[in-house]
Amino acid sequence: RNSAPGGRPTGQGDVLLVRGPSTAAMLWPTLILSAHAVTFAPKALKFPSRATPPASVVVAQLDALRRNDVARTYELFSRARRLAIDEAARGDARHYEVSREVVLEKLAIALRESCPGLLGHDRYEISSSLAIREYDGVHLPQWRCRVRCRTGSRTRAFIFHCTRQSDPPPPTIDFDDRFDKSRLIDGFEGCWFVWRIEPDEGGVAVAANAPARLVPA
Repeated sequence: RNSAPGGRPTGQGDVLLVRGPSTAAMLWPTLILSAHAVTFAPKALKFPSRATPPASVVVAQLDALRRNDVARTYELFSRARRLAIDEAARGDARHYEVSREVVLEKLAIALRESCPGLLGHDRYEISSSLAIREYDGVHLPQWRCRVRCRTGSRTRAFIFHCTRQSDPPPPTIDFDDRFDKSRLIDGFEGCWFVWRIEPDEGGVAVAANAPARLVPA
């Protein structure tokens, strides 16, 4: 038999929780089990959370768009918008199941057609923002901002519309037995997401000023 500190005997199958006096040991408790150490990493924080402001969600989606990360771009749309994207990718009521690859491919095409210059841009700037509506008991809160994206010497402007997802989710109406109730409960109730993106009228395809050059007299 083994002995614990202080002379107390322990059985071979006992589990000892070891915490050192250091901060690191307090943050990373280690279980000693049968001479094998197992370290538990902190749980990853989900994004966005209820405390995440809409501007941070827009920045995250802009970063994904800049990297051509269509999958992450899709995830940062609201669940209602993702449902609409899925429906558009389906194209035909007879095609109920559509692969994720097809959905993302269709989304990339739609972004290039409806918002040219957004996917794969070089850099961006959020120039203004506005809280349109607070929750009034019926309508969800809305927020929007104006973004300028630059690719090479061309700058284009877009409007990002955000909405806070309902909490609790909206009631489910069963129109047919294929309706999946779980898609309305995704763990992000009360969080901000992007509802839609549209080109900003008057700010699309604005060419940057050419740099000044010295011309011989």
